[in-house]
Amino acid sequence: MTTTTTIVSETYTETETNQLYHQVVDSKKLNNRLDSLRERLKVYKKDKEDVIREMCTVGESIEKVQESVKNKQNMIDDLNKGMNMILKETEKWIDLWKKDEGRLRLEMNTKNVNNNYIQVDQLSLYIMHLREAILNKRNLIEEREINLENQRKFNKDAINEIKNEIKFFKQEIIKIKNKLD
Repeated sequence: MTTTTTIVSETYTETETNQLYHQVVDSKKLNNRLDSLRERLKVYKKDKEDVIREMCTVGESIEKVQESVKNKQNMIDDLNKGMNMILKETEKWIDLWKKDEGRLRLEMNTKNVNNNYIQVDQLSLYIMHLREAILNKRNLIEEREINLENQRKFNKDAINEIKNEIKFFKQEIIKIKNKLD
């Protein structure tokens, strides 16, 4: 097949002729090439799915990391707020200390705390003595209960002996009465 091309410019005109040759293509080769391309397409699609899955996994990981970072940032913010509050309170106490009124107030608080420590110490000693007294009282009560139990057993045995003696005397009295009659 022949094609003709005409090139026109201001100064000259040129005609170019080209011949096209059609290649003879084997259908078997084309089918093999088509099958090969289909296989490559399947591999690309599979790779594409794997890449999409990995992208989703990476996206989830990024979301988790972002959430973790956000939580840690909130925690840091909370800590900073707490530290700022402590700093403000400290600054208040320092300002109070610089003033005579604040110094007097702190000294009064210190005296009160010392008095409280003394009272707590005295109460601790008192409680310790009370515990000892309670323990001694419990021991005395247990000893009394044991003594009372022993006394009860002794008295029970004595009563049984007296009953036996009464029976014996009754029998003796009956014998004496029988002899007198």
